Amino acid sequence: MAPADTAPRRIVWGWVLQATGLVTRVAPAFAGQTFTEGYLSQPHVSGRVTLLGGWAELAGTFNLEGLTLRRGELNPGMYGEGYVDRRHPHAYVHDLVASVGWPIRALPGASMSLAAGRGFTPFGTDDPMDRPFAKFPVNHHQAQVMERLLVAAAFRWGPGLIEVGTFTVTSRSAPHARRSSADSGTRGRCAPRHSRSPASS
Repeated sequence: MAPADTAPRRIVWGWVLQATGLVTRVAPAFAGQTFTEGYLSQPHVSGRVTLLGGWAELAGTFNLEGLTLRRGELNPGMYGEGYVDRRHPHAYVHDLVASVGWPIRALPGASMSLAAGRGFTPFGTDDPMDRPFAKFPVNHHQAQVMERLLVAAAFRWGPGLIEVGTFTVTSRSAPHARRSSADSGTRGRCAPRHSRSPASS
């Protein structure tokens, strides 16, 4: 996390509403059938509030696919969370994370941050990298672990970033699923990640 503003008491906020209208035709589908379906895919509201000159932040994304994709979205070869040849809808609270950071004065250009909430674990790639795609690959969740309760710490120095976090093993299987013992967070996993920002031109 880096400071976004030099005024320490200024509060900056913003939000985005996004959705994708989509028509999918699959031929042949299961048992030689042909399916043509239309959806309002990836409908979500994202918001962000920063203060303390950008050193504190609350960010969240509320996903509405539970209302528009209850049957899932046609996607041949896709599977998981009770869906076959369909992409499952994500949970209503896709992510909601609070974070705070501070500079390390003894190490110029370095900073640390702590984050907690529900969201993406420090594993794989960041979600915005695949946002332009309408269809997701079958191994999507092998590259990302999302919608988990988590606590994470990060250390940034120059272009380098080291993250480590602990998080719950599972998330709810669907937006309308009842809470189970798997959601309680009594068990957890730990993951580290190292990344490097590209050099600015």
